[in-house]
Amino acid sequence: MIVNFHGMQCRYGTYRTQGIDKPILTLINSADWEKSLQYDFTEPQPGLWCHFLTDSEQSVYEFRN
Repeated sequence: MIVNFHGMQCRYGTYRTQGIDKPILTLINSADWEKSLQYDFTEPQPGLWCHFLTDSEQSVYEFRN
């Protein structure tokens, strides 16, 4: 699913860490990289730039697995 997150186009997905699938957003447009830093995007593995969604963000945007 593609969503607009604070003006950035992102793809919704999951990232498995410590045996748990966590909801994430990944950037679609690399030009948004600098803006993404304002919203706690991180690189949990080389080449994967993502934002781990908080519980409140999940409820606001109503993401579904």
